[in-house]
Amino acid sequence: KQLLIESNGKKVDVQTIYKILNQEPYGIRDGVIPILEALAISELSDNVLLYFQNKEILLNSTNLVKAFRTTGYYLAFSKGSSEQEKYLNKMVKLFNAKCVHSFRLDTVSLSEALKRYFLGQPSIIRSCSKENNSLGLSNEILEIKKLYTDLNINPYEVIYIKPKEILTIKSYPQLLAYFETLSEQLNKSLYDYKLKMVN
Repeated sequence: KQLLIESNGKKVDVQTIYKILNQEPYGIRDGVIPILEALAISELSDNVLLYFQNKEILLNSTNLVKAFRTTGYYLAFSKGSSEQEKYLNKMVKLFNAKCVHSFRLDTVSLSEALKRYFLGQPSIIRSCSKENNSLGLSNEILEIKKLYTDLNINPYEVIYIKPKEILTIKSYPQLLAYFETLSEQLNKSLYDYKLKMVN
């Protein structure tokens, strides 16, 4: 448990954890290690993420068993701040995501809602890219749109990390303010394009 907490969000190979617990000074038997890990994860609850290679996957008993049997699985610990939780709750409401009051599950739900939001935009918005930007959308909007419409997205990264990097924003209130005006920005670009086509 402490190894995960001290990892500061960096991925820790499940096999590495297994070896640490299996060797001196602990010397825990093979069959007991998954039980202890499951207990530690349950105590850390919503703050533990499971990855298979670079893809965030659902943390459940089936995937955890696989993680202890094969290589390529990683655990990461993310201590959600109160600012992060406020951001999540407001974003869940803003994008009508399903809320179950679980940090991890609400993060997944929000990432799916944002994907639906962008895929539900008119085709002219969906087709805009850096190479073909007929609406003149900002690079930030294009990158945010691409982030959420990619086939495989890691919920934690696309909700808390990558948008801040793309927008060079440091705080969650600023990030929320951006998303609160996103529809307005897209609608304005669409309206301006229609005016240009009519004139």
